[in-house]
Amino acid sequence: MTNKDIFISYKNDGEGNNFAARLCEDLSGLGYSVYFNSHERRKGEFPERLKNAIKECSDLILVLSMGCINWLKENNDEDWVREEILYAKNNNKNIVLILIGSASIPSKNDMPVELKFLPDIDSYYLPEQYIDSPLKGLLSMLDSRPNTNSFYMNEANSNETYNVYEDFEKTLQEAENGLPKAMYIIANMYFYGFANADGTTNRDFAKAFYWFEKLAKIENEYKAYADSMLGRMYYDGTVPGDNQSYEKALKYHLNSAENSEKFGYSASRVAFMKQYARGCDFNFEEVEKYYLSFIEKGDDILKMNLGDFYANYGEFQKAADMYYSMENSNSDAEYKLGMLYKKGVLSEPIKPDYVQASYHFQNAISGEYPHADAANQLGLLYFAPTGRFRKDFKMAQHYFEIAAEMGNCSAQYMLGYMYEFGYVKQDIKLAIHYFTLAANQGDINSSHHLAMLYQQSECRDYHKAYKYAKISACNGIPEGEFVFANLLYMGRGCKADTYKAYEYYKRARAHGMEQAEFMIEKIKNI
Repeated sequence: MTNKDIFISYKNDGEGNNFAARLCEDLSGLGYSVYFNSHERRKGEFPERLKNAIKECSDLILVLSMGCINWLKENNDEDWVREEILYAKNNNKNIVLILIGSASIPSKNDMPVELKFLPDIDSYYLPEQYIDSPLKGLLSMLDSRPNTNSFYMNEANSNETYNVYEDFEKTLQEAENGLPKAMYIIANMYFYGFANADGTTNRDFAKAFYWFEKLAKIENEYKAYADSMLGRMYYDGTVPGDNQSYEKALKYHLNSAENSEKFGYSASRVAFMKQYARGCDFNFEEVEKYYLSFIEKGDDILKMNLGDFYANYGEFQKAADMYYSMENSNSDAEYKLGMLYKKGVLSEPIKPDYVQASYHFQNAISGEYPHADAANQLGLLYFAPTGRFRKDFKMAQHYFEIAAEMGNCSAQYMLGYMYEFGYVKQDIKLAIHYFTLAANQGDINSSHHLAMLYQQSECRDYHKAYKYAKISACNGIPEGEFVFANLLYMGRGCKADTYKAYEYYKRARAHGMEQAEFMIEKIKNI
């Protein structure tokens, strides 16, 4: 048997093995080495093959359905799941608990003696329809890493019908013979690292620039493209032997945009550079005129950019007209229309229209690619409504879940907040789950909540409390400074440090936390 890094343990109850099978497929697809057998009988004498698999793995993932938890409580001696858990613990493996469905970690009092350690292990909730963000959270809990020694790691030409090196040599010869299409292709091969003459696949900007520049100097159907790539290279500063230059970048992008009826990329780059005064001085009328001259050709990307330009400079009705004018249904345009109505900037005097805003937010999430920010905004509308909107925490949670599943940081924070304080139901484990997702994306408020929650008895972990309190405090959250000082002063999750605690109490007090005053007095009176 080939050794695997991850062992998936599950109860063969339909819910558990179906979820475990999908998890195995997804982890394997990411390059992880996984042991999972859906045909195990999972009863009778515990086999040596499972012991060996666990002994050789780094992580044991335990898929906990409600049925599995109830089974473990019954102390059944023939339960392979129990044997897998205990064998992993005795061999010091990293055990990761995955909660699915309605499962929640039981209290220690409900567990048999040998499994009372289980509730102390960090658990992670994965929804049935998890996508990227929840799975990334799980991966952070594993000791295992994707298999970087796989056959495919450095395999550069495994397609039997296409040999890139032979194609490179043939194309290079045609380019040297002056064929414009070949010059266009070989420049891209060098720029994107398809291949090089020495058989490597590193990007070669010097050779790419040589061929793009040569192509741009002759009249041919690829000239506009070559100019745009030269503009990009000057913008990024990748022209060998020359300095990064916005002025030169703008010149080449202008050449490309003005000499091509179909090449919208350079037109958008010119508009962007003019808008942000890169390589030129800023002039509102000139930027607007430039956008409009190309929008007549029906470019939706430029319409979106012009709408954003108008919105940034307070021309809100013009922005709305541009978003409305987009020929194709566009979730981002719908979202931005919703935000204009929510802010009330389309009326005089300013008056938010939440009903109209919700209409556009709904449009933004109804297509093939739902807009995460729009879903989050719908959640916020139902969470704290005004005007004709009614408060509905269940609807708020529904939309926050849609947005959070797509990785929206604000929605993840709001779900953590709702679960912490029981707006629909209180679930501290889920609160920690969503706050952790948001904190991993840099949300400071989530770090502060985690610092508080990890000091509570049902999920106490002072080390984690200290970690998240430090993040909160170092980012200037006054209450975070106070909580961090408390942990430092009392030596919770860290070595006690009175001097450092005193400094953070003073910071908290200076930032308006009056509660810090009595702790400052205590230290002064020692």
